[in-house]
Amino acid sequence: MNRQQEQKQKKKELETIPYQLRYWDEFDYSILNNIMFRIPGGNRKDKETKKPVNDIIIMLDTETSKLKHNEYETLKSGIKKVIPVSNIVVCWSIALRAYGKNIVTLYGRKPSDICKCLEKIHNSMEGEITYVFVHNLAYDWVFIRKFLLRDFGTPKGQLNTKPHYPLTITFHNGIILRDSLILAQRSIEKWGNDLDVPNKKAVGMWDYNKIRTQFTPLDLLELLYIQGDVLCGVECIDYTMQQLKKTIVSLPFTATGIPRGEIRKRAKDNNGHKKFLTICPDYETHKKLEQCYHGGFTHGNRHFINTTMNNVQGFDFASSYPFCMLSEKFPMQKFRPYRNMEPEEVITLGDKFAFIVRLVAMNVCIKNDFCPMPPLQFSKCTRAINPVLDNGRILSAGFVEIWLTETDLKVIRENYTWTNAKCMDVEYSFKHYLPRWFTDYIYQCFVNKTRLKGGDPVAYALAKSTINALYGMTVQKPVKENLVEDYETGLYDIE
Repeated sequence: MNRQQEQKQKKKELETIPYQLRYWDEFDYSILNNIMFRIPGGNRKDKETKKPVNDIIIMLDTETSKLKHNEYETLKSGIKKVIPVSNIVVCWSIALRAYGKNIVTLYGRKPSDICKCLEKIHNSMEGEITYVFVHNLAYDWVFIRKFLLRDFGTPKGQLNTKPHYPLTITFHNGIILRDSLILAQRSIEKWGNDLDVPNKKAVGMWDYNKIRTQFTPLDLLELLYIQGDVLCGVECIDYTMQQLKKTIVSLPFTATGIPRGEIRKRAKDNNGHKKFLTICPDYETHKKLEQCYHGGFTHGNRHFINTTMNNVQGFDFASSYPFCMLSEKFPMQKFRPYRNMEPEEVITLGDKFAFIVRLVAMNVCIKNDFCPMPPLQFSKCTRAINPVLDNGRILSAGFVEIWLTETDLKVIRENYTWTNAKCMDVEYSFKHYLPRWFTDYIYQCFVNKTRLKGGDPVAYALAKSTINALYGMTVQKPVKENLVEDYETGLYDIE
């Protein structure tokens, strides 16, 4: 019997076994002998990356409870502030799905039993590697890390986007935890609704105000709730794999990994790498660009705190990021150093040149006290003297120093006054539109998303995810620090 025939036979055997919801120690793990494995493809030379991976989708989730109800302290302003209360794991669940079929959802109460359950699952299959997805791994890792470290030992490797945000955690026994949130870019509830999977998150079946321990009995609604999260998760991953024509070994780690292959192919056909080398900034300039990056612009209005607003309207701009990538000009050469400039001079030349500047300004003050979103962020300032803040935004300051682009400088100049200001450490680059081969792909992705709306929910959700990932793919760090976790303290450092 060849491998393909063996796989068909094992699939048939699995199909005859009904889905189960079981306490973890009462499940017949021999059922998992029917799971085949896959060998990663590609030109991998490292033996570690060629190990057989069990062809199964597994998702782990924990449920926590407060040890007591929230307590509050009243500030001088009269506002009540919540006093943080410790949380503990009171139950957990693990769903297994393979070959388009949900096999079982296992559950337990003690976090220490998670390790025993994962080892039973892993040792019941032939492959050397088992992926276990966790939606928002950064959160669950806090609660289960000490048990996994005790039973599995110090991890063999860990990949992080930033401190306390692991993407993967690899153990010596072959179990690899993977974050699924960074792939989905949405909550498990929204992911399930967007892909219209059969088992969606059981909203409303878990009372978050109820105080529980590991010995508090679970009623049927609570069991269905913890089952719903992980079943929804494995189905979403399976639907995503099918739509992308990926397997457990080729599924990208992040949402930006979905369009990256197509972009790489188009770039190769259009000398994209050669053009990139003429634009790519050096290390020092790139560190300045990181300081210039301010992210999204959201803020609460300080004039309407603890107030119920009626007749509120919202306006949305369809596909704002893709529109800007198609319509706006971007720096299309290496940045070059230039002399110090006046802010108005930078703004005037901003249509033709991209700038990196270190703005220093004295006696900064917002022009209109009723401005709902002050744009100057205190957290992005390298220095600020006597700042008056509104939830992290500067209303006034005696002195401010901050790295900006010409676009940010224009926004800040429109909203603030100052007595003296200068743009220091100026670097500039000529602006031009993004390459046509890239903008054509962006437009194609937008057309795909628009045409699929109202049709196949899986295809539409992934088309939407792809076009959103195009922006994220262009703002990644090409120089990544190797973040290392101290497994005794939980703190991170750069290796």
